[in-house]
Amino acid sequence: MKINFLINSIFYVATTLLIMILQSCASEYDPTKNMLPPASNAKILIPLADPFILYDNNTYYAYGTSSSEGFQAYVSTDLKHWALAETPLGNHLVLKKGNQVYGESDFWAPEVYKKNGMYYMFYSANTRICVATSDSPLGPFIQSEVKPLISDEGCIDHHLFIDDDGTPYLFFVRFIEPDGITSGNK
Repeated sequence: MKINFLINSIFYVATTLLIMILQSCASEYDPTKNMLPPASNAKILIPLADPFILYDNNTYYAYGTSSSEGFQAYVSTDLKHWALAETPLGNHLVLKKGNQVYGESDFWAPEVYKKNGMYYMFYSANTRICVATSDSPLGPFIQSEVKPLISDEGCIDHHLFIDDDGTPYLFFVRFIEPDGITSGNK
């Protein structure tokens, strides 16, 4: 009961803060100021669940749950006008089932991060968290070892956080009793 209260409280605070940020922004998105666009300009009419946006080299890349075959990407230079990305894998896919990646179904919640010139896509497939890499934000994202990060239990809805000291933490939902948010770092 205490854990559920804590989780609900965290989501309430996070949602409230997001609404306050969206309402208070008065200028266009500026990645150097880490600000979101005002709520009136924050409409992205693209069919993505679990959306994630990467800003890299003056371009925005939107990824999300979008295809039973993997993940599609959209691109924009202004956060208002979006187009399906042309990708090496075709069908606008940046990660494709069967192309040296783990999973046969349930491709969910991709997040892409850039570090040292390499792009890392964290995603869920078959209720397991995986990470694939590419030298381009448009893929193809592949795994050197085709396996999930945690193979012995179901985990989804992940989010990577890198602390000021450089320590990475991966927050995710574990399918154990009771279901809940947990974190780990390696």
